[in-house]
Amino acid sequence: MDISPFSLKAAKIAQSGKKDPYGLQLILQPFEQSDGFLFACFVCNKYLKKPNPLFLLLMEELERLANSVGEKGSVQYHFEQLVKSLNEKIAIVAEEEEWKFTAQDIEIGLGMVSQEQLFLTGRGDLTALFLSKTEKKRYQVYNLFHSIQNEPPGQTWGKLFGVILDGDLHPGDTFCISNQPLQQSLPNEELNLILTTLPPSGSVEKIRQYFSFDTCVGICVIKAETQEKIVTALKATNTTAYAHQTEEETEFFLGDQQPRFIKFRQKIKSFFPLIKNWYKHGSFFISRRILFFFQSMIQFIKKQKIPSKSRKFFSSERLSKKSRYLLLGSFLTLVFLFVSIWMIYQAREKQTYEKTFREQIQSIESLQDQSEQAFIYKDENQARYFLDKSLEILQNTSENTPEQQEEKQHLIKRAQNIQNKLQHRISSSVNIVTQIPQTPETLTGSTLISLEESTYFFAQNTSGIQKIFEIKPNGVSQIISLHNQENLNKIIKTSSAEEANLFIMHEDAISMIDIASTSWKTLSLSPSSSKEQWRDLVIYGSRLYLLSNNGTETQILRFQGQGVNFINPRHWISKQTTDLMDANHIAIDGTIFISKSNGNILRFISGDESTWKIDVVDPALEQITDLWTNADSQFLYVLDSKQERIVVFEKETGKFLVQYQNELLKEAKSFIINEEDSHIWFLTESSIYNITISHLP
Repeated sequence: MDISPFSLKAAKIAQSGKKDPYGLQLILQPFEQSDGFLFACFVCNKYLKKPNPLFLLLMEELERLANSVGEKGSVQYHFEQLVKSLNEKIAIVAEEEEWKFTAQDIEIGLGMVSQEQLFLTGRGDLTALFLSKTEKKRYQVYNLFHSIQNEPPGQTWGKLFGVILDGDLHPGDTFCISNQPLQQSLPNEELNLILTTLPPSGSVEKIRQYFSFDTCVGICVIKAETQEKIVTALKATNTTAYAHQTEEETEFFLGDQQPRFIKFRQKIKSFFPLIKNWYKHGSFFISRRILFFFQSMIQFIKKQKIPSKSRKFFSSERLSKKSRYLLLGSFLTLVFLFVSIWMIYQAREKQTYEKTFREQIQSIESLQDQSEQAFIYKDENQARYFLDKSLEILQNTSENTPEQQEEKQHLIKRAQNIQNKLQHRISSSVNIVTQIPQTPETLTGSTLISLEESTYFFAQNTSGIQKIFEIKPNGVSQIISLHNQENLNKIIKTSSAEEANLFIMHEDAISMIDIASTSWKTLSLSPSSSKEQWRDLVIYGSRLYLLSNNGTETQILRFQGQGVNFINPRHWISKQTTDLMDANHIAIDGTIFISKSNGNILRFISGDESTWKIDVVDPALEQITDLWTNADSQFLYVLDSKQERIVVFEKETGKFLVQYQNELLKEAKSFIINEEDSHIWFLTESSIYNITISHLP
């Protein structure tokens, strides 16, 4: 009999919806007399209150065939007879029982894998993927159901199954059948990776995670795995050499089972040099203290007036030399037994602790391995679960030696690396762009802004006067000083327009600076009441947008541009469901993003609040310092100075992408993005830095 170069491994998972428990059925039936499987994926698109009679008939025929296929039988013949028998029986039973569903309501994938061959038939629109491993160890992917659909399926119960496909199996080949469109639901590269690298049981579980809990999903995977012949040399147990090898181990376990005085005496003798050495170096603390106590007692007794009879009892003349040696030996034996018991107890305590520590370390390493594997397959919830479990054990693990401390620190560092991956955290290095000029006067950075291809920053001197500088390749140069205007000195926000103008929002005024002429003026805009507070400013197109709070509501005021002024303010937000009283920043790209002090971000389209929301970020956003985006960028950037990071979201979907971390971001007061040269610029009180970004496509 020929030996197959591989073995077949298979697994399935089937979960029907709660509303239709009989809508999906999956069969995976192994052969009893040979290596192989029968499989069937059955879908009924019409609701039934009881098990589908067609499925019961199908299951009965498959069980009968699984018991009859032998090692020497023709697999192709058996399968063709199965299909023929099913077509005939289905036609007869359907007419007799008057089924309440038609052939058009049924989707079936039916097949057999055995003896290096695969056979498949069916009808409907299922997924049947065959991944064939080439000589170059690459995979070619075929959807076999496309071949079945080349011929129109039977319209009646007379011929439900028409086309039969057959092919050869080779080591490494994988077959997968499902009721779901896997190639549309999963990225092709990821789907192929799952099917070819994971065992069948892992493949079905992993693919299942890509569908929601209430989705009706059936997946069956069969894989041809190479058989590795492993020959283990057995050690002979009836030889003299083997007896010598096990003698020491036998003595270890049975040494205390029977009294052996010679062994006991040898052990006692072996301890005397140790006792002498410990005593000499002061390590045998307990025995020295006991001897000191008895010597003190003897000295005390000698100094006392003791009756003659008692003195005779304590006199050395009453005791012979041999008796004194016996007493001394007894005393030393007691001390030795006490020390031995204490040492054995300590050794067992150490052994127990070492065993517990080793088990904890192995458990932590296993959980961290599982966390990394789950992250590779993008199952971040599962990865976080395993990581949290490992951290819980790690926290309760104590260490006593430098080696154990080093081992624990290694696991802590590894856990931190895994956590950084799960948090999409990148510890970014910063480059200093320039320092805030400190001569001839001390200046403190206020805000950073870009205009066309130039970058500007504002700095304030000790007298409160704001100065504007331009960053140039060879340094910085001052452009203008906003002096003698007390209400202009406290800058809340800056923005820029295409006409080479910078706009500054102060507590109760807005100024416009003309860069070309280095002149500035205050616009005729002011809060409508003393209770109104301006929180943010953005110039977009020819309009000015103000985030304003009047004490009772928060609104975005939109001003229409007219020459160098802005007129006709109106309320831009027309429909909202979220309270905006704590809104603090806005960013505009045609739509408007609004951040709240609790870390939430909303998106408004044409004045109406949308259902758009951001992904969960770990750790969560708590205090947003600033937002940035524009019409050309695909991303929304969020400065979170409190947690020393800049968080990036995909603008259209709200998907969390990455967070750039650096301790200097804790001091950041303002930031801008230059996606053309892949840098984030941010300003602190004393310097301007940049960070290289890596998430851009």
